Amino acid sequence: MINEYQSEKHKEITSLIKCIEREIRYRRQVYPCLVARGKMSEWSSKYEIKCMKEILVILHIIERTGFLEQKDIQTQKMIFENTHPELKA
Repeated sequence: MINEYQSEKHKEITSLIKCIEREIRYRRQVYPCLVARGKMSEWSSKYEIKCMKEILVILHIIERTGFLEQKDIQTQKMIFENTHPELKA
């Protein structure tokens, strides 16, 4: 199971990065309207976008450092089990 996951991990991290980038663009477009209509506070708007930016930074660090390619089987097993609970042994 882990080997199948390992072969796809780079593609998955790239997809996650692209997804977060889309989400940040979406929030930057939508949140000002929500703030203007009183549906969201300015603070919440900034906080939510900041959180997504921090997630993006973390994903870039994971990608650039090759974290998922490390030989530490325990780390890879933990990541696999937490992202694919239905396949947990």
